[in-house]
Amino acid sequence: MSTSSNNKACPNIPDDGCSICGPGKCVTDFETVFAYPNQPAVACGVLEKAGHGAVIPLDQCGYLPQIVKDDCKCRSSIPVAPKPTHQPTPSPTPRQTPSPTPRQISGGRPTNPSSSKCPNIPDDGCSICGPGKCVTDFDNIFAYPGQPAV
Repeated sequence: MSTSSNNKACPNIPDDGCSICGPGKCVTDFETVFAYPNQPAVACGVLEKAGHGAVIPLDQCGYLPQIVKDDCKCRSSIPVAPKPTHQPTPSPTPRQTPSPTPRQISGGRPTNPSSSKCPNIPDDGCSICGPGKCVTDFDNIFAYPGQPAV
């Protein structure tokens, strides 16, 4: 496969895997979320990896190129981002750290540093942040492809 100097070739597909874009083509828009009725919505890059990893059955892979080609921007090569030019790093300047105050603002609401202990987790529950950790930004929205935002 020939590619220009600004592109790199699409990855090789294992024998038991498939290219969701079709033979000799690959996804170039990895972040776009592809949605199809009665299927979970998934980022094009994740869908491509599922094809390469044989997660998508080969008998179902044949119809995908016509469905994903526009959303996932299927091409015969992947554009390579230009290498960044490095500017000299400025020397660090000393900065005074302010003393903590009894009231700090978090998510627009005042909080008291002494109340920063995580709440007790019931025996049949779990912390979404992991053991000994807890949510500190109650106003933030969490979103995961294919799932409702909470």
